[in-house]
Amino acid sequence: MFVGMAAFMALRNAISAQGTSELADPASIELQVGMGVFMLTPMVAWMRLRGCGWRECGAMSAAMLLSTAAVLVSNGCELRDTQLWVASNQHMLMLVGMLALMIYRREHYTRGYSLGWRAASQRRERLSA
Repeated sequence: MFVGMAAFMALRNAISAQGTSELADPASIELQVGMGVFMLTPMVAWMRLRGCGWRECGAMSAAMLLSTAAVLVSNGCELRDTQLWVASNQHMLMLVGMLALMIYRREHYTRGYSLGWRAASQRRERLSA
């Protein structure tokens, strides 16, 4: 997530330097969607590499994007104060949503993880022994 956020901020600064103002507003739809995509992609890649299934990746992605959805819904309902509050607290809300999911589904997130290629080689070794 942090790698994606750093890449997005570099891209945001480059685009903003050219005079585009949509990414300057923390509650803009362009900023919210871009930030969500840039943070989601490396997180899912890392989860897959660690051996998580697509279902676990989807659930974590949904928990992470709940705050983004709240910003978009409050934008659609024209609740500007709510939209600004959620947008300014979005990262904290993302972490809380992801932590809540990990506590709720702790059996999925407390099992022994290893990198995907190491787990595959260990399975092959057990099968051949």
